[in-house]
Amino acid sequence: MPLHNGVTFGRRPKLTQAQRETALTRVAAGEPQKSIVASYNVSCSTISRLMRLADGDKKHA
Repeated sequence: MPLHNGVTFGRRPKLTQAQRETALTRVAAGEPQKSIVASYNVSCSTISRLMRLADGDKKHA
């Protein structure tokens, strides 16, 4: 029983929670998305997904 042993399933996130928060702060400050993408070595879609999910959280709050 993997769940009882503390095993988690799925892919590990590319960014930590702190990195996600910092990336969103940088986007909100107007920094170009390409610069954020390059600094974290992730794809544009990763940052776009973060922004979309953050907007969804604000709408449901």
